[in-house]
Amino acid sequence: MAEGKILEVKNGEMKIRVSSLGGIIMNLWVPSKRGIGDVVLGHDTPKEYLKSKCYFGALIGRVCNRISKGGFSLGGKKYRLAVNETANGNHLHGGFFGFDKANWDISETSGDGWKGVVLRRLSRDGEEGYPGNLDVTVFYKLTDSNALAIEYTAFTDRPTLCNLTQLSYFNLSAGIKPDILAQEVKINHD
Repeated sequence: MAEGKILEVKNGEMKIRVSSLGGIIMNLWVPSKRGIGDVVLGHDTPKEYLKSKCYFGALIGRVCNRISKGGFSLGGKKYRLAVNETANGNHLHGGFFGFDKANWDISETSGDGWKGVVLRRLSRDGEEGYPGNLDVTVFYKLTDSNALAIEYTAFTDRPTLCNLTQLSYFNLSAGIKPDILAQEVKINHD
């Protein structure tokens, strides 16, 4: 499996480093009171991600989480999926060759108020047992207001399952504290 291509994009004070392998956010540098720091956990090279059993920073699909006993019914038909969580007999995060292990088409892009990366991939009918072709596009956008926005679109040619996510783990101390166990986040919202 190829290690892929890495793109680094900067917008204002923020910078992101993304691998085409798994659509992985390898680094995300953000401004804070202490300066600019990398807040995502992960590895230094795509090769290390290939060896890792973690999903650090990767795109997950076709379905994130578990599908019990590796199967589902849709439209009166039963489908068997790859069982990669063998201890429990489940299908986990898209299977043995989920989106986290795929090489995505990757390029820089920008829009009104943001710069970023666009990733594209066609998951073919039957991949890991899923029905239908699924054409997926993911944008990682660094906004002019120092935010990361992630946007997904997916189109299929027949009924299928699709539940995408991105699995970055954040250390908001930007590596100053060795772990995240004492960190708290407060989100003010309606």
